[in-house]
Amino acid sequence: MRFLVLGLLALGLVACGASPAPTVDIIAPVNGQRIPTGREVGVHVRANAPHPLDRVEFYANRELFAVLTPPHATTTFEGVAYWVPPTPGAVRFDVRTFDRFGHASMLTTVVVEAVGEPLR
Repeated sequence: MRFLVLGLLALGLVACGASPAPTVDIIAPVNGQRIPTGREVGVHVRANAPHPLDRVEFYANRELFAVLTPPHATTTFEGVAYWVPPTPGAVRFDVRTFDRFGHASMLTTVVVEAVGEPLR
């Protein structure tokens, strides 16, 4: 029995230990970028996982503003979610992705500066 388990491990047919977590990168905007108040800004991401991806969550100043669902059974995904800064000031974008088994990536964060007149 021990040789069977070792053989399956060697062939990669049985996992040992925790599965690697998914990852997500924010492609744009970049840290420190200035964005106009009152106009849509696209938050572009690239997500990867060893298992099929379930969703990508987007936050602005810790408030969920979008959830994208990658196509079924894909382990890589690029997408864009749009948000409009209502007032000038620092904006923190956080993004996190999950695979279909519920494994979550670490939060990926960029901080940008919204400039211009506040929305009325």
